[in-house]
Amino acid sequence: MRIKALDSLRGIAALVVVLYHCWLSLDLPTAAAIRGVLAATPLRPIFGGRPAVIFFFVLSGYVLALGFTRDIGHGYIAYYARRFCRIWLPFAASILLSAALYLVVAPQPIPALSPWFNSDPWGIAPDGISILRHLLMLGDAGSTRLNPVMWSLVYEMRLSLLFPLLFLIGRAPVRILVPCMLAFQFAVDLTMWRSGLPMIPFHGETVVAAVLTTLHFANCFLAGILVARHAAVLTTAARLSPRRRAALWIAALALLMPSRDLVCTPGATLLIVLATSATTARAWLEAPPLVWLGRVSYSLYLLHIPVLMVLTHTLHDLLPVGLVLALVVPVALAAAAVMHRFVEQPAIALGRGFAGLGARAGTAPMP
Repeated sequence: MRIKALDSLRGIAALVVVLYHCWLSLDLPTAAAIRGVLAATPLRPIFGGRPAVIFFFVLSGYVLALGFTRDIGHGYIAYYARRFCRIWLPFAASILLSAALYLVVAPQPIPALSPWFNSDPWGIAPDGISILRHLLMLGDAGSTRLNPVMWSLVYEMRLSLLFPLLFLIGRAPVRILVPCMLAFQFAVDLTMWRSGLPMIPFHGETVVAAVLTTLHFANCFLAGILVARHAAVLTTAARLSPRRRAALWIAALALLMPSRDLVCTPGATLLIVLATSATTARAWLEAPPLVWLGRVSYSLYLLHIPVLMVLTHTLHDLLPVGLVLALVVPVALAAAAVMHRFVEQPAIALGRGFAGLGARAGTAPMP
């Protein structure tokens, strides 16, 4: 289901991630100082990639829940076919493209750029095994180097596979579900802490770490499901006075400031409620440029790291580093438009075709 205002928010979040990685590539003392100052201000969500990713997860839960409600009779095969084609096929294309570009560019460390830039993306030369590990979405750090943003897609795919169960859990009464969600999050995070795992997780280096980190993000999807299943929340929000809505917008941004996922999740949830219920905000978010940005947001998310690496490695001796990084956004947007047209849209159409075959085959209905 397409909701223009939410598409626009997704596009803004993807652009925030692009800007964050450009910013993260700088290795100047001034840049580090500015990052530290901004991290303590309300601008943190704009200059941090983590809140944007949490928003992606909550939004996925919301949109998928709406799809389950609408297409309840299409069956499991139809759902999994559409989701696989929607996520994995464009992702696989980005991995193969990144590997090819690595071989063409033959990157070397650039002292003027940050340790993150020189060690994380393109940190390992690709071979057949490493490419296969990327495509299998194993999720360990070594299997994300060709496109580091794929760490979030690993959990997006895993939780998409678990979504029928999450949707069923989301049917529980709110007064029971919300305390259970908090207790579950506490139990998972406590287990992670006692196991020596990072409390702001990215990768799963072992099977146990992979399972725990996947469960860590499950509540993000459940939060989106809750909003989708309780439309009265949107009706109530729409009736609030402008002053109260403004206060909620401030609260949402404040909740997105910390680095803790448990705090960012309600902030992202509140953004979805406000964007879909506030008439003025919806009008702004439905502006054509933002709607277009939302339309190409997945391709932008997938391609901006390869674009960043190619531009910096080919132009850093010719242009100032700051200018090269400034070129990343327009070039990534252009590349995203091309990928959306020739990769993402055909993948979506293929998924719909498979889903239609699954529905006609009389598969088991969804809960």
